[in-house]
Amino acid sequence: KIIVLHGIYLVFLINLLFIDYSRFLPANAVYNHSSEYNDITVFDSGTSRLFMMNGSHSSGLDIASGKSYFSYIKEVTRIIDDERPKKILIIGAAWFSLPQDIAERDFVERIDVSDIDESLDTIAEKYFLQEKLHPKIHFYKESARHFVNKKGDIGEKYDFIFLDAYSGKLSIPSELLTKDFFESIS
Repeated sequence: KIIVLHGIYLVFLINLLFIDYSRFLPANAVYNHSSEYNDITVFDSGTSRLFMMNGSHSSGLDIASGKSYFSYIKEVTRIIDDERPKKILIIGAAWFSLPQDIAERDFVERIDVSDIDESLDTIAEKYFLQEKLHPKIHFYKESARHFVNKKGDIGEKYDFIFLDAYSGKLSIPSELLTKDFFESIS
């Protein structure tokens, strides 16, 4: 589902029902970690990598192509290619597979990523992406609501906003579902 709000796209797509997770059975857990906010496991099957957070499939990467095989990431990438935004905000790191992919586009100038879990970039670089984040990606380790309010206070605007933050398997944090939040990003 795509919601257009004053030229800003918000995409809420649940991909969990459309992915063949059997490619990870049996898979090798290559990393386990409990941060202040999440229980994190990275699986590697030899052909693909899966990042799980709190028991939920958070991101999947085809090793040969280096691209996500999650359908919603492919759809967001298609929209970005069509719309050609220069400045992008991604709320929820999604293990950086989306920002890492779209940072390669010439028309993208900057990608700000906000996530409350400060350990995600280091873990993603070492165990999931297995490369450094692209220089166009700027990671803000703070609550999305706080980040958006701070950016709004200085008049910062984005051409494209993607909300990909979850607490648990399918629940978007309630602070990101308020009328005030949507007004602050429109």
